[in-house]
Amino acid sequence: MPLGVHSQMRVLVERYQGKVAVVAAVLGVREYTVKRIIQGSRMPVGPGLRQRLQAVVLQTSCPVFVAAEAADAERVRQRDARRATRWALRDGRDG
Repeated sequence: MPLGVHSQMRVLVERYQGKVAVVAAVLGVREYTVKRIIQGSRMPVGPGLRQRLQAVVLQTSCPVFVAAEAADAERVRQRDARRATRWALRDGRDG
């Protein structure tokens, strides 16, 4: 994972193929803010934006995190399938 707000923001913009508006929407900030951070502004970034930025970069770039998210999604899918089966069996008995 890249260290520093500027490098993390650059990675996100590269990840979204240079679309600053998309990165701004994902982070919940204005396009101007994203451009300012990429250009290396000395203005400090608030803790909320810093945390959101780290979380999004981690979700998009870390292979371990991506694999864990995929495994969680698969577990949820299997759980929902089991629940649907149980409900179908219950509905069959009641009718």
